[in-house]
Amino acid sequence: FVLVVGSRRISDFLVRRFERDLGRAQRDGAFIAELLNQLPVEVGQKWWIHHGRDDLRYPLGDPRRNWQCHTVVEIQKESFAVKVAGVHSESSLQWLTMPGGGESAEELLHAAQRDLRCIEWEQITAEVMRRSTCGPDDAALSRPLKEDETIDFFLSHSWHDDGEMKMQKMTEVANDFYKNHGRYPTFWIDKMCIDQSRISDCLRVLPVNLMACSSVLILCGGTYPGRLWCAWELFVLFSFA
Repeated sequence: FVLVVGSRRISDFLVRRFERDLGRAQRDGAFIAELLNQLPVEVGQKWWIHHGRDDLRYPLGDPRRNWQCHTVVEIQKESFAVKVAGVHSESSLQWLTMPGGGESAEELLHAAQRDLRCIEWEQITAEVMRRSTCGPDDAALSRPLKEDETIDFFLSHSWHDDGEMKMQKMTEVANDFYKNHGRYPTFWIDKMCIDQSRISDCLRVLPVNLMACSSVLILCGGTYPGRLWCAWELFVLFSFA
């Protein structure tokens, strides 16, 4: 199904309306990011690491298809070690930087605004929406925001759902938007608007990216409820409820 979440549709449910004060909304997003940035790390904790190999041994929607579950086994001041369950060799240890880094909400806000990008509707093609993986030229389809510009839609969806169907629904939304505003909308779409080499950093400021958009367009297909990224986006959205 398709769900457009914006101030006019759920203004009685959301405490803060997106269009009322964009600067305030982004500051609120940075505050949520700062809170989430303080996630404690403990020995024995499960820690999922994204490998992006699209492991076909697992069905669509199974997190193990693109993520591997590790266990935290050692903690130091600025890093911690994880290993795959059942593997006991020293070489199986993987050292990771402690999450967070102590950035304040203002620092997270600055980092997010510096990297914030959008994609014009005219740049979105069915071919791009069909692919579940990133192409080498996908990032070039997006652009930095103009001064005082607001992104129209944050797109929340699963790349493993039917691309043709998603493109059809997005076309309906874009055409309706054109009828009402005399122009086509802009979108925030993860594959085109974040640095794929810095996915973890971009996840940390996701609340700011989401709150920089006027509305959230949710395209919920068969795999959407089981995707970690999708759940994260909804968690951030309803953190403001």
